[in-house]
Amino acid sequence: MQRPLSHQKTCYDPAVTGEGIVATDGRAEARTDIAALSAGVVAVAVAMFVVPGPFDVIGVMIAITLALLIVGYVWDHPRDRRQSLAVAALLGIMAIPVVSFAVELALAPDRMLLLETGKLVACEDCEQESSVNHFWLVATWLVVGGAAFLTDRRSQP
Repeated sequence: MQRPLSHQKTCYDPAVTGEGIVATDGRAEARTDIAALSAGVVAVAVAMFVVPGPFDVIGVMIAITLALLIVGYVWDHPRDRRQSLAVAALLGIMAIPVVSFAVELALAPDRMLLLETGKLVACEDCEQESSVNHFWLVATWLVVGGAAFLTDRRSQP
């Protein structure tokens, strides 16, 4: 059995290594990074959408941070079309809170109140609902995801 060098990753997946045990190109590590990061991003994104109320600046900060993690850790790895589509879909999901907050801010009766408190109206007992309809959510996901997919495919070898 061949022992890996210190800079090589041990991989037992024949699809990655061919007949051998050692993968020297980092594909196994890249797959793990993408899968782990994607699962975390989806979990946080779902948690952000489950909370009722208007989109707020905290959601924007979280979305931008997660998008930077995706770009920083995943973007430089080689991907096939399906993987590019998955990464693009994640970036599309991360764009939804950013664009939705911009729409929310544009439609807010009191923009400073939304920025300072995350509320659309200054009422403690009132139900705070988002002004952003589903069209904006779907359109954002499609446009940003599509642009990310095309950009990613152009940058792939």
